[in-house]
Amino acid sequence: MTLSAGILDQARRRGYDCTVIDTSRSGFGDISMRARAVNGFIRMRALVASLRTHQNAPVIVIGGSGFSFIERSTMALLARIYKRRSILLIVDGWYMKAVERSGKWRLISRICLKFPTEVAAMGERWLQMYERLGVGRDRLIDFNFFLPEGFGAGRNLVPRDPDAPVKFVFVGWLVTEKGLKELMAATERLAKNHSFEVTIIGGGTMLEELRQWASEVPDNVAIRVPGWIQGDSLQVRMAEADIFVLPSYAEGFPMSLIEAFTLGLPAIATNVGGISGSLISGKNGQLIQPRDIDSLTEAMEKYLSHPEQIAIHGKSALQTAYSRHDRETNTALLLDALHPTGSHPAFED
Repeated sequence: MTLSAGILDQARRRGYDCTVIDTSRSGFGDISMRARAVNGFIRMRALVASLRTHQNAPVIVIGGSGFSFIERSTMALLARIYKRRSILLIVDGWYMKAVERSGKWRLISRICLKFPTEVAAMGERWLQMYERLGVGRDRLIDFNFFLPEGFGAGRNLVPRDPDAPVKFVFVGWLVTEKGLKELMAATERLAKNHSFEVTIIGGGTMLEELRQWASEVPDNVAIRVPGWIQGDSLQVRMAEADIFVLPSYAEGFPMSLIEAFTLGLPAIATNVGGISGSLISGKNGQLIQPRDIDSLTEAMEKYLSHPEQIAIHGKSALQTAYSRHDRETNTALLLDALHPTGSHPAFED
């Protein structure tokens, strides 16, 4: 919601009248194909009504993988039929995985990506993928996710206590696809020679498994699994850590990484989605390969063995957050690309 809220805020500051067709989900629960089709039809009808009501209104379409990609592409097609400009922004890293693995999805994508006027890409890997799918650079917008409003405001980087244990933090859904099995294995390996702390924040199918595991690790490693934390409390818990860890199998661009950078935390994260555009190994963190326990263990051990690097990389992480992920700059990229000629832009989230 941070993404759509930021776009809407900037659009309204420009004096645009915005219509929102909400497609957000709150969890990972399965949704039947029938329910998806019914909900999709309702959203299509709402978009058509908006296009008929608001003359010359451009459309920003934000979507994910699978059925979501098909539905959002169809929305871009509707905008084209009504002779409106549109931007398609796919934020789900599993879409990139599907394109890499499946010839069928590459064919579907080549067709569907002809519908929007422009396509927003979250970093160089996304840009290259879209080019391979036939989208010309003249139709691509190099776009970065941006800082949540107010997140990290007034944050001062405090030198860490050199005698304190190094503290790692994970924030996200507690599911296998986030690389938590690898994090557990790496932690167990490192526990043989190091004392440190790991805080795993989030909710999901692995919550109880992680809590059971936390009670069984050696005493020299403190594992905390508090569940979901939001708002100011999340900032406080993240700011207490030294290094952010995200060994995910797939990401579009994780908002949690920007939050970590904003708090001055270097990051250890997998080279998936658009992450490599902001995370540079040896500068503001360590880039690792997905499903690779060895590379995750090595990256964590670098900070355990050389904790003086934490402050250096943390300062660079903060600079990255403000130079690449500024809210106003990145929302302007989308709004300027639409060149609205009317006073009623329509946005679909």
